[in-house]
Amino acid sequence: MPARGELLLSAWAESGPAAAALLGDALGSVLARLSEIDVVELVTPGAGPLAMRLYRPAAWLARLENSSVRLGNRDWLVAAAHIGLRGEIELALAVGTPEPTSLIERIEATAQVVPARQPD
Repeated sequence: MPARGELLLSAWAESGPAAAALLGDALGSVLARLSEIDVVELVTPGAGPLAMRLYRPAAWLARLENSSVRLGNRDWLVAAAHIGLRGEIELALAVGTPEPTSLIERIEATAQVVPARQPD
């Protein structure tokens, strides 16, 4: 089934250029890695009854944002990248196995050897 989503990648720093440099490095790494993989495990099998995978992910830079956030008495500059993502999603839900309705307790077999016929 086709699926679309968005990843948000943000970098916080004390200056705008520092935040932009951090975001640039991270964004380059994320886009390069996404271009190399064929399957993204969104929910790992074995972690529960649900497994979800994204096949053939395609990623692109959707938009960039800059903002500031005040924490305590400091202002932090935040550079953010919105990464568009699309692919084919596979969802599997394990519901368990049914109780057996019967059980094979024993198998019996017999064999008979018949001599080969001789040609006349």
